[in-house]
Amino acid sequence: MVDDHRENPITRRIAVAVGLLVFTVVLLRTAWVCDDAYISFRTIDNFVLGYGLRWNVDERVWSFTNPLWVLVVSAVYVFTHEMYFTSIFLSIGLAIATLAILDKGLSRSLAVTALIFGVFTFSKAFIDYSTSGLENVMTHLLLAMFLVIWLTGQMSHRRLFWLSLVASLATLNRMDTILLLLPALAVAWWQVRSWSAVRTVLRGFL
Repeated sequence: MVDDHRENPITRRIAVAVGLLVFTVVLLRTAWVCDDAYISFRTIDNFVLGYGLRWNVDERVWSFTNPLWVLVVSAVYVFTHEMYFTSIFLSIGLAIATLAILDKGLSRSLAVTALIFGVFTFSKAFIDYSTSGLENVMTHLLLAMFLVIWLTGQMSHRRLFWLSLVASLATLNRMDTILLLLPALAVAWWQVRSWSAVRTVLRGFL
């Protein structure tokens, strides 16, 4: 992190606002939903209609691999009863929150703010899969939260709990995400290593 208290806070707020505006415009111009997302969407529709989390109403089979994303979209879809634009605008909101969290947590200068917004705005993979209807945007948000918690302060039992909770949510969203987080989580545990720290991690995952 770069810390520069000489910068005008108003200038920095304007820079953040401009960065978010440009990022949002790019997302809106490239927004789409891939066909694979409709596996989850059909399940969400059945769930909201009262048939349960299933692909066919008469078969108790889960056809999706992203439970957290399914539940989050369901919580919005129950009010909108429209899937395409619901998915797009929910995804855009989560993508904006991702960049805002990274900037708020990691940036202390205009240069770092510009780097954060520049890298993600001009990343075709990040932009394309932020509005694909898949769980990527939720994974991005949770990874950003994990990174900010891990890097911004001395490790403690409380911080370890929040790391474990976010890692648990990321795993619930997409199971293989845990492979990205386990090394950092192990380092965090090692910094406060004790039997009580093990219980803290277990509480977070519970």
